[in-house]
Parts: sequence; C-alpha cells; structure tokens
Amino acid sequence: SLGFDNIAIQQGRSRCDSRLDANIESEVIRGIKRPIPLIASNMSTVVDSFFCTRLYNLGALGVMHRALPEEELLSEVKSISEQCDIVCASVGAGNDQVDLAKKIIQAGANVIFIDIAHGYSQSVIDTAKAIKKYSSSIKVIVGNTTNINMLIECQDIADCCKVGISQGFACKTKDMAACAEQQFSAVYKFKDLSKKYGIPIISDGGVRRPADFVKSVAAGANSVMAG
Repeated sequence: SLGFDNIAIQQGRSRCDSRLDANIESEVIRGIKRPIPLIASNMSTVVDSFFCTRLYNLGALGVMHRALPEEELLSEVKSISEQCDIVCASVGAGNDQVDLAKKIIQAGANVIFIDIAHGYSQSVIDTAKAIKKYSSSIKVIVGNTTNINMLIECQDIADCCKVGISQGFACKTKDMAACAEQQFSAVYKFKDLSKKYGIPIISDGGVRRPADFVKSVAAGANSVMAG
C-alpha cells in the first residue's frame, strides 16, 4: 500500500515550450469535461455557493455540502444554478435522501454526489439506482471506496466513483473503523476498470502538496478532490 510520499514521477521528454502550454483538461464526470481537474471537497469548512461558483468560473468544480438545513441547502443550490451550467450537490443514503435529491434536482442540481464514508454499501447502491430512476439524465457519483468491486457493481448506474478512505488530514476513519489504504495504491487499482467501463475516478484524500495532485493523476485519477 503506497502513499504519495512513497512514489515519484519518472522524468520524460517534454513536448511543451512552457508549462503553460500543457492541456490538463479531463473528463471529470462521465460526459463532463473541465479545463482544470480539481474538485473542492464537499465539506462545510471548504465550500459554499459563492466558492462553488467561483471555482466553476475558473475551470474547476465545487460540490455543495449537505451540512445545512434543507431550505438553506436548496437556496444554495439554486444560487449556484443561476450562474453555472454544472451544479454539484451532496446527499446521504436512504429513502429520505432520495427525496432530498429530488428537491435538489428541482432546485437546479444536475450532478448528485452520494456522500458516505463507507460508500461500498447496499444503501448507497440503492440510493444511486433510485436517483437514476427518477431522472436518467442526472449524473450520480458513488463512493467513497477503495474496493474495485463497487465499480463492477455500479458500472450501469455510476457516472463517476470517488476513491479514497481515511487519507484526509483530519479524517478519523482509520482510528475509529480501522479501515484505510494509502492513496496512490487505492487509486491505481481502479485504473484499468475505469477505462474499461468509461467511469471516471475522483481521487479523494491524501493531498498535502501540489505534487500529490500530479501523482493522483499518474495513478489513474481523472480528477482530484481536496479540501
């Protein structure tokens, strides 16, 4: 299990006259490309509607967190939708969260992140299926997971998969649930299946410095989530 500090990028021959010539556009979610493959963590300490809109205008993405009363959350989503074509918002898992997802979609969201620490669970899969049944045009992101079997099970319903458990700086999962895997190895496992199924991967966790973004992409991620 290798982390970002355990690996390095081998130098190759550059075809760019300047680093500014590099095209880093990526299909961050199935059918959605962004000039900058960066996604801000869907956490209350990281994003709000203003920040999500600002990131979108700069070429990246933000995902509205779900740690708000329902009316405030819907208001934030509506605010983002008035300025952005791609509107990402979070829900949990379960029937009540499917109902919340429907309201969020009606408020203008077209990308729903199912935001669960232990994403490889029946409740997440059932929630994803229910949202897709409600609107097949809505993009649904599942996770978090480090188990490639989730990608196999969700290949017909997921538009993206969030990979990474307990690698965030403040995350307590490894201390409480004993579930962990270092980020480079976790993402690398998904690389071939991601290409086979055409399901983009978000590397979520472990970023401490700019080089870790590069290593995430080298491992096979289409985009990197960071707080």
